[in-house]
Amino acid sequence: MLKSDSLFQTVRHGLKLHLGRPVQPVRSTEDDEDHPNERLLENAPNLYIDSPRVSRLDHQLTATELSHRKRIGFAALLGLLFSIVTCCLLLNFVEHSQSFSALPPTQLRVMSATSALGAKETLELYTTTSRHTGSPGDYEWAKYIRSKAIDFGIEDTFIKLEEFEILINEPESMNLHISFSKSTNLSHDFIASHKKKKTLRVPYAPFHMFARNGSSSGRLLYAHYATSSDFEALQKQGIDVTGSIVLVRMGKISLPAKVHLAGKAGAAGILTYHDPIDNGLDRGKTYPEGPWLSADEASFGSVYIGSGDPSTPDGFSSNSVDRISAQEMFASNTYHYLPSIISMPISAIVARQLMQTMLVDTPRIPTATNATEFISPARMLNCSQVFDSWTGSGLNLTTYKIGPGNWQVKLENRNKYTVKKVWNVLITIRGSREADRYVIVGSQRDSLYGGAVSPGSGNAVFLEILRAMGDLLTNGWVPHRTVLLASFDGEQYGSVGTSEWIDLHSTHLGGRGVAYLSLKDVVRGNGPLQCEAAASLHKSIFYKAINVAQPQSSVNTRLFFNAQPNTSLAISDALDSSILNSETNDTIDVSDETNEWNTTNTTNTTMLSTAYKPEDLASARNTVYSSWLDSSRARTPSAVVPTIHLPGTLNPLSPFLARLGIPSVTLRFDNGYYATENSAQDTFAYMKNFVDPSFMLHRAAAQLYASLILSLSDSIFLQYDFVEVARHLRIGQAHINKLFAQNGVITVSDFLQNALKRLDSAIAQFETSAVNVVEEMRSMKEDMTNLVSGELVVDLKKVREINTRLLMTEKAFVLPSGLSKLPWLKHVLYGMSLQEDYAVGYFPGVTSELHGVSLIPLRRELVRLCQTVEQAADTLTTTVL
Repeated sequence: MLKSDSLFQTVRHGLKLHLGRPVQPVRSTEDDEDHPNERLLENAPNLYIDSPRVSRLDHQLTATELSHRKRIGFAALLGLLFSIVTCCLLLNFVEHSQSFSALPPTQLRVMSATSALGAKETLELYTTTSRHTGSPGDYEWAKYIRSKAIDFGIEDTFIKLEEFEILINEPESMNLHISFSKSTNLSHDFIASHKKKKTLRVPYAPFHMFARNGSSSGRLLYAHYATSSDFEALQKQGIDVTGSIVLVRMGKISLPAKVHLAGKAGAAGILTYHDPIDNGLDRGKTYPEGPWLSADEASFGSVYIGSGDPSTPDGFSSNSVDRISAQEMFASNTYHYLPSIISMPISAIVARQLMQTMLVDTPRIPTATNATEFISPARMLNCSQVFDSWTGSGLNLTTYKIGPGNWQVKLENRNKYTVKKVWNVLITIRGSREADRYVIVGSQRDSLYGGAVSPGSGNAVFLEILRAMGDLLTNGWVPHRTVLLASFDGEQYGSVGTSEWIDLHSTHLGGRGVAYLSLKDVVRGNGPLQCEAAASLHKSIFYKAINVAQPQSSVNTRLFFNAQPNTSLAISDALDSSILNSETNDTIDVSDETNEWNTTNTTNTTMLSTAYKPEDLASARNTVYSSWLDSSRARTPSAVVPTIHLPGTLNPLSPFLARLGIPSVTLRFDNGYYATENSAQDTFAYMKNFVDPSFMLHRAAAQLYASLILSLSDSIFLQYDFVEVARHLRIGQAHINKLFAQNGVITVSDFLQNALKRLDSAIAQFETSAVNVVEEMRSMKEDMTNLVSGELVVDLKKVREINTRLLMTEKAFVLPSGLSKLPWLKHVLYGMSLQEDYAVGYFPGVTSELHGVSLIPLRRELVRLCQTVEQAADTLTTTVL
């Protein structure tokens, strides 16, 4: 007590510490009551003598102490600023991270089970060697997928390898000769050149799959992109394509379409190359320093327009079936379209050499009209004088001439066609309630060059989906509908593996397939989502894209600073825009969703008010959906939902949709700058350095696909939106009305006018059915809800009946006999059109017959279209006949 009292007395009498600071006198509580105003003043400074806030009087502080306090204040300010910056970064990270709190437990688990590291390890292993069709590397990867599925918890009894035998080609010789005389010539032996840099991953020089064998020679002629309009432009200038070797750029239309149109125009051969102005040196640094294609690199590609093994057009391909000969295979027939001319890929460097020959002022072969007349380059037309779409070239020439050139060009192509074994890996997760309904997920496995983006990213995402499904299974999950996960072989030759599998199982699959989810080049670039899908699945995709965070870019964007999206993407957008935003009055302007359901020129229009509305979708930022929507608005400012392309716009049309009527979906992340497509430069390093360094895009893709699988397999009702299908029918109607008006065919045929009125009535009938079935499902769901507990008691019989109608309505759009010009394509709503350079569009049967000599085939296709829509409407609403 004495020590305490003495200490108290010391403080009370204002003794000073050794620091030399005076101590403020302390009053008792009794003193405070007597002098309240003084108490307030005394409480202003801190009363504790060891505090830096003893006094606010600066004259009582030493210079050292004042400096010390300033340093403390400055440090505190820096700390505060640092804390603010850290919090901002953390908030930004959280916004871009997953937030699964509102998701159902099953969805939460499947989203969390995916792994960016797992995708990276898978892709790195995939790209170590060639996975060429039927090769040891291909079979090794098939077994690897099987072993990983078992590791992930899927029982071995539900995994099988189905073996097929298909015909494929491999190059033996590819030679290009450019000559004027025996003493003046240039030659390229592409096979010999490749042997000098041959690697385990890239065993072959770039070649065309299903290329025609033989040789051809002729004068060189530049044909731009080899579109039908390009050949029309040449014809308009009086330039004859017959017998020439045409040099064409890649882009705008598909490679098979280029070869077929060149042959149709009369060319003897075709050389294809990637122009540097499109995706090479003119865009920026080339691989490996940058993301653009090197000028010395050519690309692989299939020139086959068809479905399945062309040597077995009547059924699936196995060792017991009869095959047609190669001569019959390349003959004109209605089974498929194989090239009628010699084709060969070349690099931009070789293309420059060819274009330079146009500028050499040497005599060429005499013209037919005057054996002594020779044409100098000065008399040749420039490319800009012929092609309206000419925007220049990156071949670094002073001028670009059309030709025909002064020199002769000769192509020699020899391929070895052999039958090889291929393997499809099938993994089955059997459903509980509707086990005979299948949600199918397919990934392309084979690749000539072990491509990292295509198809490597699809393989990496496929295995992450397997990982997620296995995690669910080991924790007791069983899907309502069966999930089939397939790794398809033979796809690089033109969907051969999927087509052969369909040929074998078509009877079983035809009425049971709910949806097909395709994985190929799932991660093409560090950009927003791109999607192509059947109309009935649009809503499901939108809702699932909301639940996945958009990964932050970790790529050096300066590499793409002056870049514009590549030609194929721009053309895809132009195609959609030309169809969906027609200038005629009877077109739906889908760029403005406020007028989404307004149509004209219809006799019985149903307002489709039961469709989902944009406001139903979440407004959360930094999701795959929001990034996708922002990208769509950059092209169409009035867009309120993201753009979904027609099936077959981004990748070849899926045979699941085209042949069986199973609605298909293809998803991919893309910034429009995938320059190394189908080339040996599509490597793991390319993916890691220029596309997805963190592999978070792979994980996001796996999460999105897995979410769709759960939605399609576990929902009570099938996730089809036929209101959206009705809208696409109206868009297709407006499209063919415009084409008919442009060609003047309506005015010459009363029958066609009546058929178009019938089509309008049929679509109106389908609109009514689509609205009614939505109301029916809504009412049924209310009836199955327990009013007391709020739980849903499912009436399996009623649900089964309505799901059967939904499923059969999708199949109603398939014609068993197929389209007349392209019989392997059977879907009346989506397909390739012969009159639109084999681009995908609406009502392909009708548009393919539009420029025919006779109107009879056109009438037939129009009647079949009307009947199909009427039957689909009837199927959707009829319960019992």
